[in-house]
Amino acid sequence: MSEAQDTGADASADESRRSVTAVLSRHWKLAVLAAAGFATVAATTTFAAVSHRETAAGARQATAPVDGKGLPAGGGDSGGKGGEGKGDHGKGGKGGHDKGGKGDGKKHGQKYGHHGDADATHVECDPNDLIANLVDLNAERGGELVLAKDCLYTLTANQDDNGLPEITQPITIHGNGATIQRAANGDDFRIFEVGVGGDLKLSHLTITRGKLSSQGSEGGGIRVAAAGRLDLDHVTLDRNSTNLENSDGGAIYNQGITTIRHSTLSKNTGEDGAAVYNEEGKLEITDSKITGNISDPNDGYAALFNDGGTIKVKKSLLSYNYGNAGGALYNASGVSEVEKSAVVHNFAYGGGGIYTDDSLYVRDSTIAYNTASSGGGGGLGLNNAAVIDNTKIYGNVATDSDGGGVYVFTSDDNPVVFRNSKIHDNQAPGNGQSGGGIYIDNGTVNLTDTKVTGNISDEEAGGVHNEGTVTTNGKVRIIDNVPTNCQATGTNPVPNCFG
Repeated sequence: MSEAQDTGADASADESRRSVTAVLSRHWKLAVLAAAGFATVAATTTFAAVSHRETAAGARQATAPVDGKGLPAGGGDSGGKGGEGKGDHGKGGKGGHDKGGKGDGKKHGQKYGHHGDADATHVECDPNDLIANLVDLNAERGGELVLAKDCLYTLTANQDDNGLPEITQPITIHGNGATIQRAANGDDFRIFEVGVGGDLKLSHLTITRGKLSSQGSEGGGIRVAAAGRLDLDHVTLDRNSTNLENSDGGAIYNQGITTIRHSTLSKNTGEDGAAVYNEEGKLEITDSKITGNISDPNDGYAALFNDGGTIKVKKSLLSYNYGNAGGALYNASGVSEVEKSAVVHNFAYGGGGIYTDDSLYVRDSTIAYNTASSGGGGGLGLNNAAVIDNTKIYGNVATDSDGGGVYVFTSDDNPVVFRNSKIHDNQAPGNGQSGGGIYIDNGTVNLTDTKVTGNISDEEAGGVHNEGTVTTNGKVRIIDNVPTNCQATGTNPVPNCFG
């Protein structure tokens, strides 16, 4: 045999081996998916997650492309040339599923850059491909995915209350304007679960319609386990929900470390923490909007609920949220901090804007136009130590209770400090109600360089009604309140207050 013939024979044998390897690899991956519980249809489908005809504004349908003969473009398992990177998912061709080839790398398993990420994998506008890639990355110690631009990925199947495989490795998903949603007529499940050791980063993505209907369920959109991490950047979580009876975290349930930046959590529902329930975890929210979230109106607490962890909200808007106590934020235990943020137009039974049972810090912020119905504290309900620094509290209303701006019920060991702040134009208009600006039921309040002006209540005092202890430092002004600035008589005087 000549050298040329020998070379040609070797090349033919190599090509044959490559074809066999590709087919075996394809079948092996299907077997892995089946073992994991994700394969629901033999050979060609890996998960019962389809996107058929459900669409969202500006989103492409996640349906497989077809050629003029009604066959999938790129040839399915038949090989084909792959065209301009539209290679098949079967035997390899150019740009094929397993080998990569010479296509432009837009198919499953092919690596191409996104914003400089050379190893990112591009995902087809197909929920099955998204699921298959997540299974692969969990098995391959993590990686990065780029979703199809503006694609709508609709999930229908439910495994362990999840619509996607649990995240157990460091995985980054560049959403590229895409949306991931639960099918309206599908089973109830959340979208993502970040397990122990999982580190999920999401950007430029919308997550919607995650739903858990059973009592005791957690995290309608995303659940983060202890020792798990979640990072959201330009992400929207919208209309996710948990059962309103004993089920928390309508959008997110966090036991790990969650960071939210440039994102929006809106119209989510749950018993406690309609937007985020933080259980002994760390939650940081920056440059984001928490708006229109609804907790159980009978026994639910706030859009953001802190249960023994830490919450820090910075440069963010908390608005139009509803809860039984604490419309925007309820600090049940742990430490919560609000900085350079606006807490406005929220509603609750008590503490229309914020209610705290533990340490609270509010700095350089605005608390305005919040409402408490009958539990006191249109803007703030303070039941433990708090520092309110350089903050404006105005336009808040306690409709049928005391403390239009602030209601204080704490102890001498856990004082409340107002520093460089303005408490003005708040109201407690209900019959017999008082403390239009501040109502102190119990405990110690220190006013330092603070103004309490223009507040109104039905009975005195309209400015500061004191049943505890008030101390003052620096320039304190308590003026122009109706019917009086402070109590005319009594055993609890307010220093430097006249009339």
